[in-house]
Amino acid sequence: MKRITFISVMFFTASMVAHAQSGTVVKIRDERNKKKVPINCQTPAAMAEYYAECAKHKHHDVEVSLTLFENDNSYEVTYYQNENDTMKRHKFSVGLPTQSDKAEYRWDHDTVCVSFFHKESKRSKVYRGYGYGNTSSMFMDD
Repeated sequence: MKRITFISVMFFTASMVAHAQSGTVVKIRDERNKKKVPINCQTPAAMAEYYAECAKHKHHDVEVSLTLFENDNSYEVTYYQNENDTMKRHKFSVGLPTQSDKAEYRWDHDTVCVSFFHKESKRSKVYRGYGYGNTSSMFMDD
């Protein structure tokens, strides 16, 4: 009886670890020709616009878009998290030497882990973004 219980616990734990490691694959939106208007949070109206945009999203929503930075391709990762009962938006950008068409993300607590897929289906390194309040940070796995 003890042996059967041990095996079932091992199987349950292994399936939970495998599930935790799998991510969500998203198509990258091409926004290179889209004119972005930055939100200036210096006025009450601008802050209201920012909070209205954030309210459209759920905790741990992630968006990935292809943008231009100084005439080179850049990938912008936007992620949302609930902080003190308020939805907050955080971003980080990644420049890659090859163009990607899909990205995969998963959450490790309040850190979003993003990999990019190149056209040849090769996965890039993992970029980790985390933020709280008015700060956002990103680091890359070795």
